[in-house]
Amino acid sequence: MADFIFNVAKGRLNEFANRVNSNDPSGSVLRVRLYKVFSGSQDDYDNCTSLGTSTTGVEDIATTTIADFTNYADKTLTDSDVGALTQNDTAETLSFDISDIVWSSAGGASNNTLAKLVFYYDSTGSDGDACIPLAAYDFVITTNGSDLQATINASGLWTAS
Repeated sequence: MADFIFNVAKGRLNEFANRVNSNDPSGSVLRVRLYKVFSGSQDDYDNCTSLGTSTTGVEDIATTTIADFTNYADKTLTDSDVGALTQNDTAETLSFDISDIVWSSAGGASNNTLAKLVFYYDSTGSDGDACIPLAAYDFVITTNGSDLQATINASGLWTAS
């Protein structure tokens, strides 16, 4: 379960996942970003720029700092990475799943102690103001040069009921 859903995405998580899965619009993606420092709550951020767009640790605001460990880059999930929505009429839920996410050889020369993993919807693939923050998960781990894996719950990334 997410630590929190950003206000701008409440009630729309599955809509955004379905748009990526359907490739509508063409080029739409989900992004996964790691943070060393993440202060604030779901009502503080309305787009990617307000959360910082740099992967070099130089951020737009002082309350977030994007990971910058050796071999770090945001993960981009396209239609081939995002599963179709699963409707469960018995439980009256709608959910979707993705594979576990791996950062190979995370750290080593430069390590980070991480705080949050954040999912974004990006309709253009450009990672700018149009990018919408969706959900933030606690992700407290220190890199050491080994592979870093975010294990996604077997029942799916998120579920709407």
